[in-house]
Amino acid sequence: MNELNQQVLREAHQACGEIETIRQQLLDARQQGDQALAQRFEQELIRAEQVARECQRKLQQTTAGSLEGEQILQQITHDLHSCGQTLRQR
Repeated sequence: MNELNQQVLREAHQACGEIETIRQQLLDARQQGDQALAQRFEQELIRAEQVARECQRKLQQTTAGSLEGEQILQQITHDLHSCGQTLRQR
């Protein structure tokens, strides 16, 4: 796998990690009733979602047929779905 593909995979793994971390922080802030903090995490989650969508697009273009690429693409798709559900729960 070439260096571009490796870079895309690294970015995708990072995006997935960020989405899950921010999503959990948002859920915690909501549970604590801290609206200001929850709103901040909502904005961060929206930005992380945009980064993940860009990674998803790049993965589809650069790692087609790669097992690792397909696996991380599935993970991003799952994380984006979870992200959307969390944002709609307001």
